[in-house]
Formats: sequence, C-alpha cells, structure tokens
Amino acid sequence: MSILNSTHYLPEIWTLFAAGSLVFTIRFFVRIKTSGLGLRGLDLDDAFAGGAWTFYFITVLLFDRAFRRGTNLDYEPSMTPSQLLSIVDGSKNEFAAWYTYASMIWSMKASMLFFYRRLTFNSVQQRMVLYIALALGTTYLAIILTISLSCRPFALSWAAPTTCSPNTNLITIATLNIIMSLAILSIPIPLLWKLQVPRKQKIAIGLFLTTGVVVILAAAIRLGVGLSLTQNTVNLNVWGVREALVGILFKNLPVLRQFFTRSFWTREGSSSGGTGMRGNSAVDKSGATRILSENEEEVERRKVHVQVEVIMANEEWEAGGVEMGTSSRVVR
Repeated sequence: MSILNSTHYLPEIWTLFAAGSLVFTIRFFVRIKTSGLGLRGLDLDDAFAGGAWTFYFITVLLFDRAFRRGTNLDYEPSMTPSQLLSIVDGSKNEFAAWYTYASMIWSMKASMLFFYRRLTFNSVQQRMVLYIALALGTTYLAIILTISLSCRPFALSWAAPTTCSPNTNLITIATLNIIMSLAILSIPIPLLWKLQVPRKQKIAIGLFLTTGVVVILAAAIRLGVGLSLTQNTVNLNVWGVREALVGILFKNLPVLRQFFTRSFWTREGSSSGGTGMRGNSAVDKSGATRILSENEEEVERRKVHVQVEVIMANEEWEAGGVEMGTSSRVVR
C-alpha cells in the first residue's frame, strides 16, 4: 500500500495512458490503411511514434511504482526504517522516469520532424529539417547529461533525505522542449505565406500546421505548476502525464483527421504501390515532368499546393488529392 494519500492519482494516470494509447492505435491504423503497403508502408516517423508509445508506457509504469513506494520528495523525519527503504526504492523508479519521460517527448518531436521530411519541400526547407534534426539530437544529449550530472554523487538522486531538487531537470526539459517545438513549428509556417486559397481555408490549414502551439502551452503550464505547487510525487508526475497526452494528441492530429472522414472508410487503400498516392493524383510522373518545365515561380506555387494537400488529406485542390503520410517529392 502506498505511503502517499491520493485516491485520484493511479486512476488518472492510467486513464490518460489509455487515451494516449488509443491515439497511437488510431494513428497506426490510419497509416497502415492509407500506405497501400500495410506495415511495409510505414516510415521513420512511424518508427519514432512507436518508440514514443514504448517510452510512454514505461514512464507510466515507473510513475505507478514510484507512487506505490513513495519517493524522497515525500520524506518526513518521522518515517520508519521500512518506509525509508520503500521511498528509496520508489525514488529509483522516479529517477529512471526522468530518462524515459524525456525520451518519450523527444521521440514525438522526431516523429513530427520526419513527418515533415516526407512532404515535398524545397532545398531550403530540407536544410531546415536537417539542422533541426541535429539540434534535436544535441538537446536530447544535453537533457540526458543534465539528468545524470545534476545531482552528485549519483546515489543522492534516490537518497532519503536528499539535498537534490527536481527543478534542474524540470526547467531543462521544459525549456528545451519549448525551444525545439518552436523550431519544428517554423518548418511549415512559410507555406501559409505562399498559399493562394480562400481565407477560411487558410485559417483551417494554419490550425493544422500550428498545433505545436498547444504543445508549447502545455509544456509551459507544466513547468509553472511544477515550480509553484508543493513538489511531491503526485503533483510532479500527474502533470507530466497530462502534458504527455496533450503532446500525443496534437502531434498526431494531422494523421488522426483522416480517421473521421467518409472517404477514409469508403476507399480500399492506396493503389499506386510504394508512393502511397491515389490513382487520380495529378502529382504523378507526367505531372512532375510538366512542373519541371514551368518557370520557377510556378514551380514554387505548385509545391506549396502539394505540401498542403498532403497535410490536409482528402481535401480536393487544384493539383488533385494526395493522402496523408505519403511522399511526393518534386526535384528542383
């Protein structure tokens, strides 16, 4: 039995985990159905999404164990020796959860980054993706080092009592999370400036392209709450799971949208093999040849339409419909 008193903690974190798992399940169902190749049609963004779910599951398991055993955040001088042994064990689970939690967040960011990479981008945007990918790897390494080195000697991380504070990890993860979310958000934003569609459509597309703003707000709220509330196992972890669910939902929203369209349930899947594109798409080989023969301004305009068609799956545009999760590259 847990030394902590909270009737809502375990039901809430497992309910949120179930909701997040449902989002991942729908995502993979949509991707497999629309790829036209089954599991073989999945790409790197799907691999990172699968990794994110794995870390999500492990994190919630560790949060569960930390709650049941207690952690050094809940230390009181009046605790018995058996309770002290319990919170030392729980603190080890809590410490391990910092690694899996950060890995989950960064896996979701990598999934979104590789999703953008599969779209039709010009050379400038391709370089942006590369630079942000390098920054993503660097910031992840920085977080791992922060978690590992912020409390020395190492064993103080789970000692009871401890002089170490979770604030260093909390601030570092939240700050780099927000910075990298802004960086990834900068990739699709230029589309809106070049897009020539009615204002209502542009607003709708913008909402899909900028769902990262919600993730940034969730990270900021979690940081603020984590620093202002009494720091204990319940407050720290439950807000972490809430933030994770927001990130999972909004980072998968462009793919999830297809699940709720009529055309998704009426079609039998992609009919063009490895490209994952519908047979009536205008962006085929002959279309690409025509694009190459046009002037540079027209090429850029067509590229923007191709990009938006991929993001807003099942919407009919001048260039035809391209399904979400497909890749249609136009070479400059």
